Amino acid sequence: MAESKAAKLLLIFSTIDAPVPETRPTFKEQAAAWEKGMMEHFTRKISSRFAKLAGHDAYELVATIENENTGVYYYSVWMMPVGNLTYGVTILADDPAKLAGDTATAFLDSLELAE
Repeated sequence: MAESKAAKLLLIFSTIDAPVPETRPTFKEQAAAWEKGMMEHFTRKISSRFAKLAGHDAYELVATIENENTGVYYYSVWMMPVGNLTYGVTILADDPAKLAGDTATAFLDSLELAE
């Protein structure tokens, strides 16, 4: 986890539980199931897309969590299978423009994941 208090960004890198290789669905099926599960935690979906991240196929879900006590927070959540592991990268911001800002972009561009 990395945090930039000046930019008000929180970056989280994790591994995600994924099916065993023998039963692994296609990447498109895996992404759809993952998004469905993730949306149980979010208030509203803004967008989703398939893209390359750190040289690997990845899927991004952009969504919000809205709470009357804390306001609205924007999430860019990436799922990226690499070999037998599936990684998750989450960027949390108080402004949707920050999800693609210099700090977030530099972090995403710096990832080096070997199979």
